[in-house]
Amino acid sequence: MEKIFESREKRELTKKFESMKSIGDVENLAEYEAKNWIEKSRRLEYEKKKAKEQAKVFDELDEDVFVSEDTKKAKDYNLRYSGADLTGLTVQHDIRDIKEGTTILTLKDSSLRNAQDDVLESSEVVSLEKSREFIENRKRKKVYNGMLF
Repeated sequence: MEKIFESREKRELTKKFESMKSIGDVENLAEYEAKNWIEKSRRLEYEKKKAKEQAKVFDELDEDVFVSEDTKKAKDYNLRYSGADLTGLTVQHDIRDIKEGTTILTLKDSSLRNAQDDVLESSEVVSLEKSREFIENRKRKKVYNGMLF
């Protein structure tokens, strides 16, 4: 039974390799390899170019199809956003704590029960304050020296 499977596999392999050219069949091997390499590189370059064009077309379609009217209105609103929209908001931090340059302020989490004004805070400043507090707490802790009292 095994010999039948081996002979069948051998027959399939010989059929497969009969259609291929061997090194001896090619007259000028270097020219053949160079020609194949050039064709392959041109084909790959063409495929990359086509893929970029397709990606660009799909991106444009995605923008048209998946961007809702609300999102478009929000983009328009962001363009018209001004300092007058910040009235009634307070900043939690002291001006000295905020670094020069661009600082992103976000709305501070608050519960719905506390109907206070909206407060803006910087996540960087909050993390610095927490680290300072941690360091101070570490300094205040007494060091365990092995004695119970």
